[in-house]
Amino acid sequence: MLDTLRFSTNYRTRHRWEVFRFHYFIQRRKLTMGNLTKNISQHELKCKCGNCEVQIQSHELIIQVVQEGCDHFANLLGIERVKLIITSAARCYEYNRLPFEFGGAGSIDESQHPRCNAMDIQLFAGDVQIMPSLVYAYFCTKYPDQFGVGSYKTFTHVDSRSVRARWGLV
Repeated sequence: MLDTLRFSTNYRTRHRWEVFRFHYFIQRRKLTMGNLTKNISQHELKCKCGNCEVQIQSHELIIQVVQEGCDHFANLLGIERVKLIITSAARCYEYNRLPFEFGGAGSIDESQHPRCNAMDIQLFAGDVQIMPSLVYAYFCTKYPDQFGVGSYKTFTHVDSRSVRARWGLV
């Protein structure tokens, strides 16, 4: 009886461990690999407020535009892929309006983020960030007469609005 109990306890423990490892691997894979494109995962496109369901849908043009930028820099640098960090994507209006000091975005209602067609991005080759001004220059050259592109000190804003807009530090 004791040996049977010991076996079942070990089996349960081993089974729980295997289940945990499987789910951990799946979750980690989802976080480290893009499930929409080579660099972009769906979870990165959600509003960061944590209280809403606002997110960029998988068919949106902005996803294709940003992925093309990632592919360009990977090819330019001769690497398989660049690391993409999306610092902000879709935002609900409440989070967009909330001042930065209170954990919000501190932006205006005319922002493209609540319209779910904008991303603030950082690109890295290994641990080295590709200068936002270079990313800005790429998007301005690739799309001279369309989209919104903004350059900031630590990131680049890209959106798929219907008219051309340019701003920021260059």
